[in-house]
Amino acid sequence: MIGIPSDLYAMTISINCHCRLNQVAYGFALLATIFKQGYSPDQATYNTRINGLVLADRVFEAVELFKKLLIEKLCEPDQITFGTVINGLCKVGHTSKALELLRFMESVSCKCKPYVEHYNAVIDSLCKDRMEITH
Repeated sequence: MIGIPSDLYAMTISINCHCRLNQVAYGFALLATIFKQGYSPDQATYNTRINGLVLADRVFEAVELFKKLLIEKLCEPDQITFGTVINGLCKVGHTSKALELLRFMESVSCKCKPYVEHYNAVIDSLCKDRMEITH
């Protein structure tokens, strides 16, 4: 990064900035720099990437990345990870998938327990789904 020393924390912030500016491709390009400098992405880096995809309306790619985290055990998803995916699924009208994920969080096998915000997102989406059906 232009000769300025950086660490994983600074690069994750930069990825987040690019994603929030709707420059997801640049954010992902920084991921190559992370690997090139010998860092391994951490939970914050993955959360930032998933959120960037959701912000860019690429929710299904975010879900695929989330699944990859779980399957390959790249990092342990936290409430932020789950919440981002749940919100993304609700945003694109896949409330039943969001509800499945919420139920998974409630299960004994998941170390992450849902926050009230997770329930709120699903309830809001269920209400909107119902409102669309009646109109």
